[in-house]
Amino acid sequence: MGRDNPRDTHAYRHATVDERLQWVKDGIREEKLSGPKVEMYRQLSPGERDVYLEGELRAVHVTPLGICVHDFAVAPCPYHLNCVRGCSDYLRTIGNKDERRH
Repeated sequence: MGRDNPRDTHAYRHATVDERLQWVKDGIREEKLSGPKVEMYRQLSPGERDVYLEGELRAVHVTPLGICVHDFAVAPCPYHLNCVRGCSDYLRTIGNKDERRH
């Protein structure tokens, strides 16, 4: 997230939940991620954006396909391993060739 080489992010998978949440929020703010939640964020007024991120982003799971922000404590995943088939909780790191390859 914000690294010169996207592969460097893999070294940080061990981070705490709060650290991963902050990386995702920063990635959304800095336009380094793409996905439905990013599009919604961009449509909001600047005053609503941080409130939206705080309410929507409660969990982060790094997967080979990208980043999942589904909160499994609330509900099971309706897309289970089919993230790229329209899941609104799926985010992709812009420019990450490994995610695209997977």
